[in-house]
Amino acid sequence: MNEKDILKKNYGPWGEIRKKDLYENRPAEWEIIEVAGNLDQYLEEYNDRLQVRADSMLDDMMKAAGVDESLKERDPMAWIGQTNAIKAQVHEILEREILMQDVKEGINGNG
Repeated sequence: MNEKDILKKNYGPWGEIRKKDLYENRPAEWEIIEVAGNLDQYLEEYNDRLQVRADSMLDDMMKAAGVDESLKERDPMAWIGQTNAIKAQVHEILEREILMQDVKEGINGNG
């Protein structure tokens, strides 16, 4: 897959953040992964790994905040509001981690 196709393809929320960061801020790392022929696969796998992590963080943070099925039954609007707030926190945390990530993750994403 060439660079033009990679830039057009949607890699999911986490893959897109990483793609943009690599392309705009880490061109040398982008080129290394692209020349190795792994960029498409790297971004797909990156998104998948981060989505699993996001889901786990969401579950843990919801449990810690007491956002559970009983709250959903008692006060659906409070449950929705708290769930959305926690989702936003998870997104912010992971986005910050992506943007602060070092090259130490390596070409294959085996950091």
